[in-house]
Amino acid sequence: MKILVSSIACAPYSGSEGLYGWQACRAIARDHEIHILTHTTCREQIERADREGLIPKQMHFYYVGRPHISHPNRLLARLQSWLIYRTFQKEVLDQARQLCREQSFDVIHHLTFTTWRVASPLWRLGLPFVWGPISGTEQMPVRFWKILSPSALAFEALRRLSDLCSTYSPAIRDCARKSSAIIAIHSQARQKLVRLRGRDEGISTFSGFFFLDERVTRLRGPRDFFTGDRPLRIFASGNLEGRKGVALVLRALALVKQRGIPFHYRVTSHGPELNHLKKLARHLKLEDCVSLGAPFSGEEYFQALRTFDISLLPSLREGGGLSTMEAMLAGCVPIVADCGGPGDAVTNECGYKIPVTTPQQMTLDIANAIITLHEEPEKFSRLGPAASERIADLYSEQRFRNHIDAVYAELSH
Repeated sequence: MKILVSSIACAPYSGSEGLYGWQACRAIARDHEIHILTHTTCREQIERADREGLIPKQMHFYYVGRPHISHPNRLLARLQSWLIYRTFQKEVLDQARQLCREQSFDVIHHLTFTTWRVASPLWRLGLPFVWGPISGTEQMPVRFWKILSPSALAFEALRRLSDLCSTYSPAIRDCARKSSAIIAIHSQARQKLVRLRGRDEGISTFSGFFFLDERVTRLRGPRDFFTGDRPLRIFASGNLEGRKGVALVLRALALVKQRGIPFHYRVTSHGPELNHLKKLARHLKLEDCVSLGAPFSGEEYFQALRTFDISLLPSLREGGGLSTMEAMLAGCVPIVADCGGPGDAVTNECGYKIPVTTPQQMTLDIANAIITLHEEPEKFSRLGPAASERIADLYSEQRFRNHIDAVYAELSH
């Protein structure tokens, strides 16, 4: 089939959504001829990939928008990206319409960004249209706002207002109702999309996130499991925003420390909440057993993940949770909030899903999960391999391709 894809983020040497867009487009190109509309800022990386022989002949790129430099402040950069995305959606329709006049496409597919808050206009072109994978439907409960810094609190309030406006946006409702097919990243996203669409027909649910075989192999190397003879090694990674729940973790770890359980918690990323969390760690007297904003180098990361025992990032709104899934591939036992993408990725057979109740109760539940693992170390050699096997099976590139092909095949009937 010949597919026209809108993927504003498609950057092979970046992280997050840019890398996802690139990998997803490459995966689709294994089975189809794919023409990709992406943002001009991705051009340099795509041309480098072309020079390095990474672009197969069935991938074709077209560029939309003007170059820009991201703001150094991550929070402001995120707001900036929303403005750029809205502009991209306005401009991409004209170029897609021109391409449709020049070529015959079987399907048009909106791939990134994966948010529901901005409608794609490409359903207007009169061809079968796929919207998704779509997420961003997760809500951080208001009762948890008390754990946030002032800037994070302001961001959550603005996001909640945006949710309200977007829910009643005619453009978004038209996109949801007139798309030929919608892909929801997780079960929570599906519920929201069903309400927007007015029916569940045409909505499939599967994670758009996947791992290349080579990355799975590198992460699933040999490792030793915790037996109780050393401090627990606990890991987290992900842009440090208030929604990630690290403030809850620090309070839980203070309770664990009071029980006399030795541990070290290493958060390898930075973000707008970093200074707030460092102050909280000092207040809780955790400086000797917590490292915040302590990254690994690229190659060191793969080896280091297999030295950790627990992956602990109870994000209160998370579409995917890729860093948690990478840690699971490496055999870490996950402790996550039972919501969003991680709530679907983790089961009781491979980790701990903490119910989203109140900050106080979640703090206790996280602490109790860590204490239980320390007191019953034999759980690590059972849960760790089960976590690794689950991610390797459910989040493989082949499974992603099978899901996408099934959606396309349904539209061609």
